[in-house]
Amino acid sequence: GTGLGLFVCRNIVEQNGGRIELTETSSTGTVFSVYFELPEAPRLPTTGLVSVAESIKISAYNPDRIFPSS
Repeated sequence: GTGLGLFVCRNIVEQNGGRIELTETSSTGTVFSVYFELPEAPRLPTTGLVSVAESIKISAYNPDRIFPSS
């Protein structure tokens, strides 16, 4: 393209106090990284969180790891 999209993205990022960087270029494409400084979130009370976390069960399935596509 003309690069207009990157120009627009850069302006939006910079107007919001961030920066955008080119981190990688290869034959398969280009990677841009966007960085923003964010204030530290306030600490949440930890009361009761352990009992909630102990009761949660999570399962994940990724067929690509078992049967890689060719």
